[in-house]
Amino acid sequence: MEISIEDVMNIEIDIENLPPIAVQKNIVEDIERLISEGKSQAEALHFVFAYYKMGNKVN
Repeated sequence: MEISIEDVMNIEIDIENLPPIAVQKNIVEDIERLISEGKSQAEALHFVFAYYKMGNKVN
């Protein structure tokens, strides 16, 4: 799956309602894990923030 920089730049992050620090650390760990598994930085960011946004909609 090819993700462009534009795709990543278009990710909307609600900085007024950031998750707790523990969740932010999990996000960083997930990004690092995906990169270590061979995903590009753009793909890792896209996947993690897409899942995070989906989780916020469920909660």
